[in-house]
Order: sequence, then structure tokens, then C-alpha cells
Amino acid sequence: MIRSILTNKYIYLLGLGLVFIGAIGLLVFDKVLMPRYTMYNEGVTVPDLTRLSLEEASETIAALGLRFEVSDRRSNAAFPTDYVLDQAPSANTIVKPNRKIYLTVNA
Repeated sequence: MIRSILTNKYIYLLGLGLVFIGAIGLLVFDKVLMPRYTMYNEGVTVPDLTRLSLEEASETIAALGLRFEVSDRRSNAAFPTDYVLDQAPSANTIVKPNRKIYLTVNA
């Protein structure tokens, strides 16, 4: 009985068919579905926001379709109040649309 199952060509064809369907499904998932889900070819270059006022930085960020959050306030006598001292991610980095930019602002 087991010998007839192991020598049956339909069992091997069924297994081969399942492997083929699985490979096609994996390729569709990898090449079609995931790039759409992750917005693979879409990106925005982060501008240099340092040495801008917080108001100018927020306008620049909004115009590019990004968001921002003031993550830290530090005191630096060389700059006026509410000027951006640092940012993350750094300038000229390519990020996804609607990404949040974290700003360090002068207190």
C-alpha cells in the first residue's frame, strides 16, 4: 500500500504543482504587493532645517508633506529663541512621505 502511494505519479505531480503555486505566490507577494504596501519608490529628501526659525522650519516641513516634533530644547547663546539647532534624520536623507522629523530647538 505505501509502495503504491510512493510510486504514484499523481502524488509527485500534486507536490510539484503545490511548489510551483507557492513560488508564483511568493513572487507576486514580493514584487507586487510589498512594493505597493511599503511605497518602495516614493521618498522625500529632508531639507537642512538647522539655523531656521521654528516657524520657517514648520512651513518647509509641511510643504514637503512631512511632520515634525520638537524633541528637545537646549540653550545656545549664539542663536535666538526658537531656532532649530539639530534635526533627526539629518539633512539630505531620503525618507518616506508623512515621516516625522525630530527637531532640537534653542530654548
